[in-house]
Parts: sequence; structure tokens; C-alpha cells
Amino acid sequence: MFNKLKPNARSVSMERFETLIGPGTTVDGDLVLIDSVRIDGKVVGDIQASQSNKATVAIGPTGEVIGHISAFRVIVAGKVEGNIAALERVELSHDCLVQGDISYGFLWLHQRAARCATAGADHSEAA
Repeated sequence: MFNKLKPNARSVSMERFETLIGPGTTVDGDLVLIDSVRIDGKVVGDIQASQSNKATVAIGPTGEVIGHISAFRVIVAGKVEGNIAALERVELSHDCLVQGDISYGFLWLHQRAARCATAGADHSEAA
């Protein structure tokens, strides 16, 4: 009557992060990534993630990036001071803060995402 989900079943949209930058960690310098990264700490420098591997850059609620981000997909729940370029999409969470230009294929705004501040948004020049 009711179907149970298998414990190991994954959602199609579930992201796998090969690299994690934890809270309390600061990276000073540019990052060039092949796979996806989740940032819960601080990165001072540009982030260039592989678009051919469909890499995601996710900034968690405690995460902060001071620099430009270029990736296939960018998810922001924390703070970004710099431009964001995403080939597929940019997701903005409800308490995020973005100070910079955004270029994207699609823009996803979570509930209450209007609290985000952006200097500009341009989807005509997606990375």
C-alpha cells in the first residue's frame, strides 16, 4: 500500500561534494577545482570550477567568499563579495548576501530570497 524509500536511494538533485572547507577555516588564494566544493569557512580569492564536469560551488550559511566565482552551478546561502558566473544556474537562499554582478542560465530564488542584496544581475553573459 505504501512504498518505503530505500535507505540508500538518492534524489536526482542530491549534490556530492568532493571538497569541503569547514567553519573556522580560511583559504587565502585562488581555487581551481575539477569537482564540486562546499564552503562553510572563508575563501579570500577567486574560485574557478570545472564547467565540463558540471561542478558546483556551494556557499553554506556560515560561508564567505571574497572574490569572483565561476562554475557550472553556484548555490549561495552565505556571503559573496564578488561577481558570480554560472553556466547552468545560480541559487540564492533566504539569508544570503551577494555584493557583485551575477550572470546565469537560470536564477533560483528561495523563499524570502528578496533579502539578498545584489549590485546587478545579468543573464545574457553566462560563463
